Amino acid sequence: MDCFSIMPPQTDLSFLSWRRIRLLFASGSQRSLHCLFPFVRLNTLEFLKAREKGIVRGMEKGINKFPVIIISFIQNHLLPMNQLKLSLIVIVLMLSYAGCGAGNLVASKDRNASKIILFDGHSLENWEKTDFAGKGEIHIDQDKNLVLEMGAELSGLHWKGQKLPSFNYEISLEAKRTMGSDFFCGLTFPYKDTHATLILGGWGGSLIGISSLDDFDASENETGDAYVFEDNRWYEIRLRVSDKDFRVWIDGEIKIDCEVEGRKVGMRPGEIEMSVPLGICTFATTGKFRNLVLRKLP
Repeated sequence: MDCFSIMPPQTDLSFLSWRRIRLLFASGSQRSLHCLFPFVRLNTLEFLKAREKGIVRGMEKGINKFPVIIISFIQNHLLPMNQLKLSLIVIVLMLSYAGCGAGNLVASKDRNASKIILFDGHSLENWEKTDFAGKGEIHIDQDKNLVLEMGAELSGLHWKGQKLPSFNYEISLEAKRTMGSDFFCGLTFPYKDTHATLILGGWGGSLIGISSLDDFDASENETGDAYVFEDNRWYEIRLRVSDKDFRVWIDGEIKIDCEVEGRKVGMRPGEIEMSVPLGICTFATTGKFRNLVLRKLP
């Protein structure tokens, strides 16, 4: 494996198979690591010293989704660590993928920068309540869910935080309907210089689709389909917007896959247009939302 080629050649790690290492990563257990190497003492302080001295530097390059660690040997070693101990730092750093141990200290800034928490369960400071006529109440409940209460028609809020990408991104969230019989999730999203809306549960509670494509709304274009949503059940929703197509998954199953390159994409005329640039709304229905995240795609 490539990750072994960077270890000191005279270090014998033949007894430690790749499968065994991966199990260590998955378990995230420093105790397991110490059971394999009881004669080694490697702690966070020592790691920090090594990092500060320049002996160790981490790079995330994604071989099988694991970090690749580059060991830079300095003449006479600035710290009294033998080669085996330096090799073990590789393993400890790679534990960062499992979210434990000293490896947490080298979390990828690039990965974090590509992720935007749209709703954290505590605050709506980056959102503004949309001034729909007859709107219902909007609040955060005791379980840290965003609640859009049933209104006469539309109830919702729209984004007023940092500038968001207009394509090559994904939005993921969980949503459920607790009352009503129309759409419990109207997710308005940006696409290049325009916007569109993903509808879940419209027209009596079962329509899904995207409004609008070539001036046809979700009930009239090819994205429209029937999906039976149960009340009071969480659904995992994922919307991917590229420069060429829109894709939507519900509970991990792709339900919409539509090419939009060269087509007219836009909002359905009406109050829903106030939901730009990014908005969530319901129609005469109470909906709850959580884990709302946007991820930029390469």
